[in-house]
Amino acid sequence: MQQLFPAQRPVVDPLSIYDEVEFPELPERAYLYLNMVSSVDGRAQVNGRAVGLGSPTDQALMRRLRALADCVVNASGTVAADNVYEPLAPELVEARLRRGQAEEPLWAVATGSGNVREDAPMFQRARRRAVVFAAERTPVERRRRLAELADVVVAGDEEPEPPEVLRLLRTRYGCRRALSEGGPTFNAAVLRADVLDELFLTFAPKLVAGQGKTIVDGPQFPFKQWPLLELVTLYEQASELFFRYRVRHGARESGGRG
Repeated sequence: MQQLFPAQRPVVDPLSIYDEVEFPELPERAYLYLNMVSSVDGRAQVNGRAVGLGSPTDQALMRRLRALADCVVNASGTVAADNVYEPLAPELVEARLRRGQAEEPLWAVATGSGNVREDAPMFQRARRRAVVFAAERTPVERRRRLAELADVVVAGDEEPEPPEVLRLLRTRYGCRRALSEGGPTFNAAVLRADVLDELFLTFAPKLVAGQGKTIVDGPQFPFKQWPLLELVTLYEQASELFFRYRVRHGARESGGRG
């Protein structure tokens, strides 16, 4: 592996590239970073899942980014499609304890419908009781059923509102930094609410075609109001690219090609 930005240099241990990452601490909400993988032609999912796009290095870095988080929060579709929960390796647990974190992140899911996969590993195997962020419209019976598996917290009317979810993670659960791994519709929601702080994006050297979703799915952002990103670091290994971007809050696209 080699680092391409901000300086060019060889990297001895590819799995160490995010070990020294530090995130700002916000008093009013959890700092949110997103980790996604995309093919060269823009596909973030194959048959509804991201499995198979990234390399073993990408998968290992995903686990390390999880280990940095106080909470991992995903939308219910991602929880249904992929077994997002898995125990952290002992060395990652030890690193968390040295940083003053709990042994593993709090696991959370956001849903408006309440249609959450009840046998999801986060409900069955996580060391900490998971959290379901629901909405006022979520059927009462679904909330009751989910309350047998997790804390159920109402965080919006029609859908859980990302700013409220992040506020509650910070103020109620003490989470300073939260990681999301999607899905694409949830990514669009956090961008539209201007509460996404960073994006870790793996660009897989593969062409998929088909109709799979991109990393952000939903109505197009208004022209000249597209969220802007600032490149922080870029690494390359075997033609796979690992980007870290910072979202420029309040900055929007002001023009384009004529």
